[in-house]
This record gives sequence, structure tokens and C-alpha cells, in this order.
Amino acid sequence: MQSDKAKIRTEALAARLRITDDERKAAERHMLIHVCEVLGKLSVPKIVAGYAPFRGEVNCLHILTALYQQGYETGLPVVRRDCEEEDLEFRAYHPDQKLLEGYSGIMEPDQDQHIIKPYIVLVPLLAFNKNLHRIGYGAGHYDRTLQTLRHSGRKAFTIGLAFESQKYDNFKAEAHDQPLDRIVTEEKIYSLTG
Repeated sequence: MQSDKAKIRTEALAARLRITDDERKAAERHMLIHVCEVLGKLSVPKIVAGYAPFRGEVNCLHILTALYQQGYETGLPVVRRDCEEEDLEFRAYHPDQKLLEGYSGIMEPDQDQHIIKPYIVLVPLLAFNKNLHRIGYGAGHYDRTLQTLRHSGRKAFTIGLAFESQKYDNFKAEAHDQPLDRIVTEEKIYSLTG
């Protein structure tokens, strides 16, 4: 199964990097509309964590900016190197904030920003399937963090952000893989209920 996932990672990353800037901007506008549609149906506090884009990922910072302007408290992940149980913590982020290069070259807030406890998490991915499982880069940061959040008594609602070309139905989840609540692409909102 690992070789299947490795092959999908390679294919999905290459496909994502082939998306032109114009295609990306148009797709991300549609994704913002879909994210707002999903959030409009939730009755949870307006505290959302996203991510800084890396290697052609959907630019979540644009979505976070729009949500910040709508009154959401927003945050970005920071990889905790001092803790194996929860690899990510989320620190406050606002659109004018300068980000620093962190783990693997991914941009993140500095350590002076306060920790937030999100009720909504926007999740990056390389590939996804119809059961709302995702393939990431393989380090397991999100799977472990989402599992911790789910067992903390306050489950965060998770929304994966992806381009339609990242959908693969030929992979199976492993025991540690955490399914998402929704996946949003430029074309549609995926959920287990249809």
C-alpha cells in the first residue's frame, strides 16, 4: 500500500504543479464560495485554522483573509518538535502579519503569537478519495493532530482543500488515517452524505 501511496503522491504533486496561475486563481475563487457555503451551515465558534501554501497547494491564505474579514479568528499550524502526541499547534494569524520560514520551509507565525484552539480546520492534501480520506506528504502531522483533537472532547470540523484533479478512488485508508468532514474543490463540495 505504501508504494501505491508513494505513486499517487508523485502523480498528484506533478498534476498540481502543472495548474497555471490563471486556472489556480479561478479555482480558488470557487473554493472560497464553497468553503463559505459549508461554514454557513455550521453552528460552532468562529475560530478557524488554515495553512500557508506549500508546493502548489491551494492558497488557503486567501480564504483565511476573507474569513478574517468576516469576523473569524484565524490561525496557522506550527510543527511542535517538543511533543510526539500532537504534532501541530495553531497560532494566531491575521492577513497583515509577517510569516517566518518554519518546518520544511513552510511559512508559519512566530512563537510570540498566541495559541488558538480551532473549531474548524482547513486541511491541505495531495490526494483524496470518495470516503474523504486524504494523502498528505506522509509525515502524519495532520492525522495525529486531528486524532488528538477528536479525542479531546472538542472535535474540530475539518475541510480539505483540493483541486478536482487530486481526486483518486484507487487508494485505501490505513488505520491511522483520519477522514475529513468535507472536501472542497473548484467544482463541488464532497461529503459522505452526498
